[in-house]
Amino acid sequence: MDKAKNQMTPTIKEQIIKVRDTAETNMFDCHAVMRIAEREGWHELADYLSDKKNWPEYNHLILTGDKEGGAIDTRYNITQAEFFGRNWLSGKIGNLNFQAKVYKEDSRFGINNGNVSKLMVWPEYGPIIVNYDRGWDIKPKNAEEEKIVQTILDYCSHVYDGLRDSGITIGQEEKR
Repeated sequence: MDKAKNQMTPTIKEQIIKVRDTAETNMFDCHAVMRIAEREGWHELADYLSDKKNWPEYNHLILTGDKEGGAIDTRYNITQAEFFGRNWLSGKIGNLNFQAKVYKEDSRFGINNGNVSKLMVWPEYGPIIVNYDRGWDIKPKNAEEEKIVQTILDYCSHVYDGLRDSGITIGQEEKR
């Protein structure tokens, strides 16, 4: 197997963090990450991802936050997310689990009038730490919990991108 044309550098890692912090895309969508990097002038990252041979190393960094001793703060990375049932999204953010009821459109019932009308966040072993069900039952208690909620909301605000006008309904059976 041929070697990748360039290696991950501290500059590229910094640019990955900057793309992540925009919350514009799923970080595993390398093409979207490249578009954002090009738009923002982060050419080192765009060039790095233009070689698909770099994608395994990039994906490993996104999943683990580790690349030969370097680290990205993974407490705020959504590492799993999948739809189940009607508009329900289940996933992991850092070492926490979450479930959210997500709609294509924003609503007055959503958090901050957004598209998430229900949200639960909890550790694997422990009580629910955040709960919203058309209103706050358990509010975020500190800046870290607020950032976790905001990361989930940012992710959910883009979960239907590209599907809004396609006629595809996620999480629901096709009507016949």
